[in-house]
Amino acid sequence: MKTSRPPLIPRWTVGLARKNFAGLLKAAERQPQEIYHRQRLQAVVVNPSMVRDRPADGLATVTPKNLWEATEPIRREAAKTGYVLPFVKRRNRPNALLKILTGRSR
Repeated sequence: MKTSRPPLIPRWTVGLARKNFAGLLKAAERQPQEIYHRQRLQAVVVNPSMVRDRPADGLATVTPKNLWEATEPIRREAAKTGYVLPFVKRRNRPNALLKILTGRSR
């Protein structure tokens, strides 16, 4: 049984992409272009229509969560397992700055 391989995405180095930027942009019109630095993927250049035609579900539409929303999965899991965060009574500590200030004024 023969398996079909996905088409290879051209790989560029940062230096080559910098030297041949116009060629990189031209090639990106046809298919995505990957740019690598020391064998690590650093960027992908794509045709703008690939981004515009896509529904806005990427990073650009992520709204920052407040603390309550961000901890919701943790609270849900804690409620499932019956975990209750123990309450520790606050204790008063001497104010070191106040000690220094009142000690110097005398």
